[in-house]
Amino acid sequence: MLEVDSFNSSDDDLAAFQKTLPPLNSDTMSRTSTVAYEFTYRYAMVPLELASACRKVHSALTGPKARQQNEIEEQSLHEVWDALEKSWKDFDSLRMLGTSGNVHEEDVDRYIHGWQVSKPAVSHAIYLF
Repeated sequence: MLEVDSFNSSDDDLAAFQKTLPPLNSDTMSRTSTVAYEFTYRYAMVPLELASACRKVHSALTGPKARQQNEIEEQSLHEVWDALEKSWKDFDSLRMLGTSGNVHEEDVDRYIHGWQVSKPAVSHAIYLF
């Protein structure tokens, strides 16, 4: 049995992984396989982008640079907030893809809601205490 305590990846790892994937709208795929691939690609990439946003949160709040400073860098927090808001919108936009005949609509909603824990109450407001 394979046991993994944690999986760590960086934005460089994500970029390298994305380069290995066939491009969307590839001429080498049939129309049916293109639709299925695009559907799968979009549903897989949004959580990976969220992972990137989470790494930004970690870096801004508890990363090595943040630990060396007495205060949190406001620009970093704005970047984090923007990344999290983009992630929220990306999950919402998955609904626009429809079900592609592959899954039920309630499964799409369950998938999206499973990733969207809660929407921030105030957009772009950062309160430092």
